[in-house]
Amino acid sequence: MGRAGPLVDHLGEGGGAGRAVHVLVVVPVKDAGVIASGVADGSQVRPEEAQGGGPQLVGAEHQDVTGLGVGGGSSEGARVLSLLLATLVLLGLLGRSLGGTRVELDLRGRPAARPLFAIFLGCPAVAVLLGLVTGSAFVGRYTSVVLPFFAVLAGLGVAAVADRRRIVVTLGAVGLIGLSIAGQNALRNRTQAGELARYLAAAETQPGDVLVFCPDQLGPAALRLLGPDRAAVGYPRGEAPRFIDWYDYQDVNRSTSPAAFAQMIDQRAGATHDIWMVSSHDYRTAQKSCTELENRLLALRPLGRQVVRAKPGKYFEDAALLRYPRPG
Repeated sequence: MGRAGPLVDHLGEGGGAGRAVHVLVVVPVKDAGVIASGVADGSQVRPEEAQGGGPQLVGAEHQDVTGLGVGGGSSEGARVLSLLLATLVLLGLLGRSLGGTRVELDLRGRPAARPLFAIFLGCPAVAVLLGLVTGSAFVGRYTSVVLPFFAVLAGLGVAAVADRRRIVVTLGAVGLIGLSIAGQNALRNRTQAGELARYLAAAETQPGDVLVFCPDQLGPAALRLLGPDRAAVGYPRGEAPRFIDWYDYQDVNRSTSPAAFAQMIDQRAGATHDIWMVSSHDYRTAQKSCTELENRLLALRPLGRQVVRAKPGKYFEDAALLRYPRPG
């Protein structure tokens, strides 16, 4: 069988024991999403780089059905986009047009697509394996280095369908959903730090009040907005959290006592000043620690209350603001 070009290799060559197993699929491309599947994890635990110290196992969070972040998030639109793209990649890897809506799938894979798919899966797999061996963190967006190969495979999937009308519909849907998601991501605030900083700026804070961030990773975004003169302390190290020291971060979290930390903060504020605490329970190494720190401070200052609630549905990095007034 002849060749039409390096990226649209015809399939089905060979004979005898090496002959391909063919499956004939007759399905419109606009409905082909049913052949792709995956898992969407609704966990509130955040990606490791953004949210916690210590290694995160691969698969602990799926931003979309592909698990590689290609859909742009975990919204319904992102899942639809992921299904469309995954379907195109599957067609690009296995498919050859038979005309009209018919696509032949060769389970051996198209010769031109096999090396691309090997790089697409192999490079992240090697990186993940090395990360697990060395105890490094992993975030889905680290796989963006193989995005060009993913795009080429999706392009091969487009070339595998002969019906131009359905291709136009599919590409139009991919483009519109992608632009919509990109626009939302560009306009949406990633962190709740701005809202918390505005509240703190307008609140009746006094010089000498203690501002606490638990964990300290919440500090840089908020302190950048509050200005260089705003004093603060971060859990677990007890240092100003304008920059985060990641060295042995998980071990430091485990060895720090929330009770002792609360006592230290209470003594620093004294009997004449308030404690303000920015807190989140979604960070892997500080989920229990920050909850315990809140309770310890409440035991020392029973009038403590939440003044700004966390809004996980609105912000990717959400946090609450608590105020522990001076005694009496």
